[in-house]
Amino acid sequence: MGKYTVEKWIELNRERLDEANKNIQCSGLILQESLKKINEKHEKLQSISNYDQHKKSHSNLFVNFWKDELSNAQKLIEDENQKLSNITISNVDIFLNNISIPIDTVNSCITLRNTRIQFELVHDRPDEMLTHLISILQDIYKIINNIKHNIIERIRNENVKTQYDAIIEKIEKSRQETILFEKCINEVIKNKKYEIYSQFNNLKNKFILRIDDVRKAKEIQEKTLHNVNLEIEQLEKNIECISIDIGKDIQTSECVDQSESIDQVLMNSIKSSQKNIRALNRSKLDLENDIQIKQDTIYVDENECMGLIENVISIFSN
Repeated sequence: MGKYTVEKWIELNRERLDEANKNIQCSGLILQESLKKINEKHEKLQSISNYDQHKKSHSNLFVNFWKDELSNAQKLIEDENQKLSNITISNVDIFLNNISIPIDTVNSCITLRNTRIQFELVHDRPDEMLTHLISILQDIYKIINNIKHNIIERIRNENVKTQYDAIIEKIEKSRQETILFEKCINEVIKNKKYEIYSQFNNLKNKFILRIDDVRKAKEIQEKTLHNVNLEIEQLEKNIECISIDIGKDIQTSECVDQSESIDQVLMNSIKSSQKNIRALNRSKLDLENDIQIKQDTIYVDENECMGLIENVISIFSN
């Protein structure tokens, strides 16, 4: 082994320095490559982040769009449900207001007929029909009024439900149910209107028959009264003639006994005629009273009740 000299030491250090420089250069290259990789990675991550942000933003727009669409669809269906329900309630209210007319009409007819001079002792079908109609109309009013309360309750329940459930399928189902419900209600109202129309048309026919029967009975009694008046007039003429004959017999009779016998016969005839006249006058008064009662009945039924009934028929005929 040679002697360790200064030259060798310097040479050795130079070699070490060259090696260190090489290592530094190599480290610089590695550092540059690492920084390049880091930058590429950062750019890639930034690109991914930008894409995610864009995708998220697009998704939010898409979600918000369909939220708005669902909200608009829900509002449209709810508005339509409300409109249908309001129309149904309006139809029910119109019917309830209209049904007061036939009820008032029946009560008016009963009141008018109770103001007649005297009730006839015959079978009065209009009175029976009027009494029966009152109960029918009251039942119909209760049915339709209950339907109105059910509609209001249904609307209230529907509003509560939609506050917690905005799914379009269920809202659409609710709309279909509302349409079906409205059809059912309108069908019930239509049937009840026709029932009232039929009942009052039947009542009208009963009144027509009743008026016709009373008029015919009145005409028969008027003919009978005419005959009674003729008979009374004839009896009064007979009494007058008999009285003249008695006076003549008193003046011309030659036999007093015979005259008295004839006078007695004539007087008996006068008494009999006077008795018959009194009986006929009683019959005349009864007939006149009955005719007046029938005339009053015809007036009330034909001129007052029939007009009220015709008004109800015209209202419920459509």
